[in-house]
Amino acid sequence: MTTNAENTIATSAETPVFPAINLSDVPQESTDVLSKEATEHVKALDILVKDLARNFVKIGFELNAINSNKYYKELGFKTFDDFVKVQYGFSRSSAYNFINVALKYCVRDDNQNPTNLLKKEYLKFSCSQLVAMLHMNDDEIIKIDPKTSVKEIKKLEKEMNAVKQSADDEDGGEDEENKIESKKTKPNLRDTIIPVVRINMAKGMTWDEAVTEATKRVCETYLSPERREKDGKNYQIEINIIYPDESVV
Repeated sequence: MTTNAENTIATSAETPVFPAINLSDVPQESTDVLSKEATEHVKALDILVKDLARNFVKIGFELNAINSNKYYKELGFKTFDDFVKVQYGFSRSSAYNFINVALKYCVRDDNQNPTNLLKKEYLKFSCSQLVAMLHMNDDEIIKIDPKTSVKEIKKLEKEMNAVKQSADDEDGGEDEENKIESKKTKPNLRDTIIPVVRINMAKGMTWDEAVTEATKRVCETYLSPERREKDGKNYQIEINIIYPDESVV
């Protein structure tokens, strides 16, 4: 019989029965000759879907192979979604749950390719539990045991997500504060460019050695005893370097 998405992926006391594909009676649009690989994967899937609870990883493995290699086109289906819906009664989400569970929890070969074997640490989990854990990382999954219900897993995931969101918000606030503080304390690039005159004076050079003739002519007007006496002020010269606006530097 055909089941909906919820019943398809979850384990139940009743074992769904799906009609096996008759390879001699595929849609007219299919290729005349099916490849050996396509035939093998489809035949394997026909047997596996008779016991979803026991074979969910192997089902995901076969579905992934059929989808990745587009074997469904050899059977006359334009899309993978049409294939799983017509032949097995799987919704798109159910089919991809099988695939994602298989890819996440399966044993990998030496080349890191997926196999149809479930890792030993997940052998006691149901398919529904593993689906609920799909978006968890390894550190979060380790907190779950086979006795944890799907409802409890979803609640725990929600709590974990809330904690992560809160941490992200705090980090975001700190980042914004750091940006503002950095902007306040960021050194003005203009001040990091030390004028040649200052460098020369720091090296112990005299006024006459460091200052250009043009600058001397302007400054010495105020340094003469006559000008100081006339104005009644003891002039001292301080050189300030004025830069254009930073945006145009």
